[in-house]
Amino acid sequence: QQSIIAIGKSTAKLVADLLACEVICPEAGSDSEAVLAIPELQQLADKRIGIFRGQGGRELLAATLRERGASVDYIEVYKREQVQHDAADIAVFAAPDRIDAITVHSGESLHSLAGLLSTARKSILAIPIVVPSARVAKQAEQSGFKQVVNAHGADDASMIKALERIHANAD
Repeated sequence: QQSIIAIGKSTAKLVADLLACEVICPEAGSDSEAVLAIPELQQLADKRIGIFRGQGGRELLAATLRERGASVDYIEVYKREQVQHDAADIAVFAAPDRIDAITVHSGESLHSLAGLLSTARKSILAIPIVVPSARVAKQAEQSGFKQVVNAHGADDASMIKALERIHANAD
């Protein structure tokens, strides 16, 4: 029997709609750590697992599944490319009087944002930033962000709830 496991709720819904099948998804969180906590992934002797992902990325999921006895293959279905922006454009856009919060959906997007910050760095670091997990929250804090809010998921509903919390605290 084959099972399909999605890393987040949005992906799970998309796959379920496309394939008309049941998709297993972590109850809380939308990262490799949350997927690894799923009961179906604890005993994996002689199991074959395919991970659909972009080129590159974290190795934690595959490494842990292999430690648990699975044979793991990657199916790379997209390529991540950083969008090129001029730092001056970012500084104008990210002035504290222009935006109330920043959202990032991964450690990689946080890293890209941090790489763009230059002269506007201090003002941008004061803007609340919403992240999808404790791991990315730690990365945001290490990057110098002062107000880090963990949405506990990269899906739209989790991000919106986190933004609502920021807005409620601003009043």
